[in-house]
Amino acid sequence: MITQLITTASAPSTESGPYVPLIFPGMIAPTHASAAPAAGGPSSGGSGTPHGAPGGVDGSGGLPLSRGGGGGGGGLPPGRGGSAPDFSLTPGTLNMHLVINYAKFSDIKVWMEATSVVSLLFSADAQEVNTYTKKLQERAIKYGWGHPLANILTIPDANGINKSLLTDYGQLTTKDIRNHSVTYVANNSRQAQNNMQFYHCQLVSMTESAQIKTLTKSDTYHIYGTPSGALLFKLLMQKAIVDTRATATMFRDDLSSLDAYASSVNSDIASINQCVKLNYKGIKARGERCDDIMSNLFKGYLCITDKDFVSYIKLKKNEYDDGADLSPERLMQLALNKYKILTTKEMWGAPSSKEVQITALSAQVQGLKDSNLRTLSFRSISETHGTGMWC
Repeated sequence: MITQLITTASAPSTESGPYVPLIFPGMIAPTHASAAPAAGGPSSGGSGTPHGAPGGVDGSGGLPLSRGGGGGGGGLPPGRGGSAPDFSLTPGTLNMHLVINYAKFSDIKVWMEATSVVSLLFSADAQEVNTYTKKLQERAIKYGWGHPLANILTIPDANGINKSLLTDYGQLTTKDIRNHSVTYVANNSRQAQNNMQFYHCQLVSMTESAQIKTLTKSDTYHIYGTPSGALLFKLLMQKAIVDTRATATMFRDDLSSLDAYASSVNSDIASINQCVKLNYKGIKARGERCDDIMSNLFKGYLCITDKDFVSYIKLKKNEYDDGADLSPERLMQLALNKYKILTTKEMWGAPSSKEVQITALSAQVQGLKDSNLRTLSFRSISETHGTGMWC
């Protein structure tokens, strides 16, 4: 696979003209008409390639995003080639001011890692949205998709207010995302390369059913024939959760009915918490407040059938009412921890001491009733037999 990519991706042309970076490894670089400067030419920074080397993210030579002037101008940026290495937190965010050179093996490795499947295959199901977006956020940090020099994830809405695509997707319209994407998808830029990484990462991280859902709408996430990772993400969110104000109302209704949901899942705290997170994030993604989440959480937890768990939640509610600093996330974690402790010790759903006493007394009363019935039945039989004998 790697060999094929290396073969397919042309090295920078030796003919004159501005170097055009490869947007992805399989893309063929265009050719030009005349010879390029010789290796190690004047002002080339020793790179031997036009405008300071079409290198890549590994720091061994790269093309500045802003290519200006001729005559070999540009060269290596300050600090390149010196004793101190260029700093980056991850290999994928090294030299974000340069385009990636997919003619180089080291940069092809960046492509392969950036576009590999995330740990969750997304089926465009609402229950998976939180986990899927979190995995994409982790990938974005690692490969600089939201880096200020090549950002494709911060998008202005219709009012010019910047929103994060991965968390505020409900506040961005398809038009907002298209207007932003059109500014870079067809350019020879790091943004365009980030877009292609983002797109292919999502493409391989979908189940077959999710791919079927999106293929019929491929025109909605292509711009002049070029795929847009941001538009594909928006479409996936629309398939998983309908982005309307009515949906936010639906989320609120689900939270307010948490007690009924708790009963439907047999008081499983993990399932209850997942339901809360899904609905809460759905409300927040649409830019709306959710001030009643704590009251809904307590309402749902207090309907749990386990007495020890309910006593624990009552204690936490009293602390919260007295002004304790308790966030929804913290309360859900405490509830889950208590649930795990009780289930591990096989105490979940166990009757209380009073219930044990009541059960024992009920058994004694029932035993006395059964004994009295047997005695009465015996007397009745004896009397009947006795009457028959005297007759």
